[in-house]
Amino acid sequence: MLNPIGFGLAAMAATASLAWAGGDDEKNKNNSTLTTLAAPQDKKEGTSVSAKAGDGVKFEADNFSLALKNRLQLQWRYLWNEDNPDQNTFRVRRARTVLEGMAFKKELTYKLQMDWVETNAIKDAWARWAFYKADDYEIALRFGQQKTYFGREATGSSGNLEFVDRALASSTFSNARARGAMVQGSHGEDGMVQWTLGAFNTDSAAGSTNSNEEAANVDNELNYVLSVWLSPNGSKGLAGEGYSQGDLDRSDKLLYSVGAALEIGNNKANPASATSTDVDTMSINLNAALKTGGIHGMVDVFIREDETDPAAGASVTADSMGWQAQVSYTLEPQEKDGPQWSFGARYGMIKIDDAPIVMVGSPLGTLTGDVSELEVMLTNYYKKHKMKTQVGWVLQSIEPDLGGDVDNHRFEVQFTLAF
Repeated sequence: MLNPIGFGLAAMAATASLAWAGGDDEKNKNNSTLTTLAAPQDKKEGTSVSAKAGDGVKFEADNFSLALKNRLQLQWRYLWNEDNPDQNTFRVRRARTVLEGMAFKKELTYKLQMDWVETNAIKDAWARWAFYKADDYEIALRFGQQKTYFGREATGSSGNLEFVDRALASSTFSNARARGAMVQGSHGEDGMVQWTLGAFNTDSAAGSTNSNEEAANVDNELNYVLSVWLSPNGSKGLAGEGYSQGDLDRSDKLLYSVGAALEIGNNKANPASATSTDVDTMSINLNAALKTGGIHGMVDVFIREDETDPAAGASVTADSMGWQAQVSYTLEPQEKDGPQWSFGARYGMIKIDDAPIVMVGSPLGTLTGDVSELEVMLTNYYKKHKMKTQVGWVLQSIEPDLGGDVDNHRFEVQFTLAF
């Protein structure tokens, strides 16, 4: 259900962005340069207003900056379901507005992101203070509602995906924001080593009953996430929230990044009750990505164990895991800065070994068994990830340990526009 107040604000923000950006500028070829607008200038304070297609509007002053950006992802989906009715539907997959910049000093930055499709519109709401900074390293504190940095694909933006959406393993074992605080470190040339250590109210796994980005913690035990990324050879763009899938720049050298993350969770069998049974969680993520000569590859692996506190002399354990691997190839544009075609494939699966305690948000629900997905995609990048059309087909095989196997098909077309 659309948030009516939020939708009105989004409409005004979108209108403002379009008004500033103007129409197609033939003189400004491919809108590739920043256009300074005819706005009042205060030379003493050095204020300016600028706009760029795909990047929205930016206001800058000596001790303040504000970037206003919007993103639409519009989708058509057809589902062929073996055991359920087929579905043919149009969706507004995402309709997001971002306000971000710095305030008072360059070391203090902020981000506010809303998704007007969701009932609770706020996705990100955090402030970041880089309290220790030098030429080749930085340590910062980030506080608020944010990504937890658990999982490579989940940490990167949904606007920079090659496939229509994230893989099943990512959307089950990661991909949940939470409210909390995080220390972030970046070391070496171009951030070769990055790490985060955070404490959060809720679970990082979207498939967990304890994931809820707006929720408060019901007791005195938080969830903790540690992540480490190694990105040598100028490969920082393969890690963190700046991760952009696909080798659209057709790198002339091998760029690669490897990472790992650990979540120690303190969850509840009933997340709404402070007196509910405690569930101790340990979840591990291993990941890697590479780009070279138009080729992009990415791997995410998840291993998880949930265990209830002993009751009547016994405890219950639920083991689960998932993984995904994808590869794509992006062609050279037919003309400079022109559209690029990309095609690729992805395979992934999740395995639920024991009756779930909190991990019930998968196609298996409360059952044990396997789910696998084979996907192929074709994408046309008109302005890289800022304007693109994605086509995808998915074969989903659900194999419960008890019961018959089910094969479902999903066909999707999605158009993305950032403005």
